[in-house]
Amino acid sequence: MITTLPFAPTKKELFKLLLIRYLKKRWWLYLVFIVLSGFYYTSYGGHDTSTALYFLIFAMVLPLSTSFSIWRYLSSKDNRVLYLTRHYKMDFDNIENFLQDGSTSSIKIGNFIKSELIAGYYLLYMTRAQYYMIPISTFKSPEDLKWFTVNILGKIKMPGFL
Repeated sequence: MITTLPFAPTKKELFKLLLIRYLKKRWWLYLVFIVLSGFYYTSYGGHDTSTALYFLIFAMVLPLSTSFSIWRYLSSKDNRVLYLTRHYKMDFDNIENFLQDGSTSSIKIGNFIKSELIAGYYLLYMTRAQYYMIPISTFKSPEDLKWFTVNILGKIKMPGFL
C-alpha cells in the first residue's frame, strides 16, 4: 500500500491538462479547416479567396473559443472542488481519494477503463469523462512510482485498447 503526498491542482495546471486532453481528441478538426482553406484557395487560383479566408479564420477562432470555454469552466464557482487539496491511498485492489473537506471516494482497480499520461499527470478513467488525476510529483519515492506503475497501471487498459 502506498500513499501520495497531498496536492492541490492550480487553475493553470488544470487549464493545460484540459486543453491538451481536448486537442488530443480534436486535432483533426483544426486540420480539416486548414486543408479546406488551402483547397479553396488553390482551386480558384487565388481569385476567390473569401471562402478560403472563411475557413482559415474559423481555424484560428476555434482554438481561441475552446480555450475561453475551458477557462470559464475552470473559473466557475461550481467547480471549486477541483482545487481542493487531496491525496490518494492505493493498494492492490482499490484507490481511495481523500479531499481536504473530508470527502472520500474509493474505486476498485478493475473499474478503471483506461489510463494516460498528460502534462505530468496520470489520468485514470472511470468513465469516458470522469477520471482521477494523479501527478507524478506526488509519489514519495521512485519505488512508490514503480509500485504504482506495476500494480495499478499494469491492471488498467492502455489507450487505444477499449
